[in-house]
Amino acid sequence: MLTIEINGKKLKVERGITIMKACEIAGETLTGTKVGRYCYNERLLIGGNCRMCLVEVEGIGKPVVSCSEEVREGLKVYTETSLVRKSREGVMEFLLLNHPLDCPICDQGGECDLQDESIRVGSERNRSYGHVRKEVTEKDMGSLVKTVMRRCIACSRCVRYISAICGAGELGMVGRGVEVEVSNYINSSVRGNNMVGNVIDLCPVGYVR
Repeated sequence: MLTIEINGKKLKVERGITIMKACEIAGETLTGTKVGRYCYNERLLIGGNCRMCLVEVEGIGKPVVSCSEEVREGLKVYTETSLVRKSREGVMEFLLLNHPLDCPICDQGGECDLQDESIRVGSERNRSYGHVRKEVTEKDMGSLVKTVMRRCIACSRCVRYISAICGAGELGMVGRGVEVEVSNYINSSVRGNNMVGNVIDLCPVGYVR
């Protein structure tokens, strides 16, 4: 067992767990330790690419991705500092830059992680006025899944699930920065078994249905 601090409260946790898991344990007795996540799923390999789980760690001058960072003895974690709030707000602004404003007609309406987190950590200002939203072509993910790619936030849950669980390797991430997107390689359909349809439940924003 290791002794760490989360928001000033000492906590004993098992060696080898992540900071995010430690925050979940602390959340049972300490409020204000909620850490957002889009790409993380306990049954999938860690992606660490959505950056919503950022926290501040004493001694490190920049925000830390809590879903991929393991705890260590004497670690001091802060989840609600001004640095953390500003960082999460910036990530949310980036995610909403190209996201469509079709919440009233979206299949995920009311169950959308992006909606919940945007209310909790989003900014009241909008610096993207006049920005032309990126257009992304729909992808062929087989007969069980229909895509609405303009809603995708590139969390890569579907990519990791289809690769690790379904054993199909046609889906991946292409591009960099604002141009990154989920795509099937060489325009091939995603092959695999009927388990491919489960990506609909995994998606945090409803880009697949």
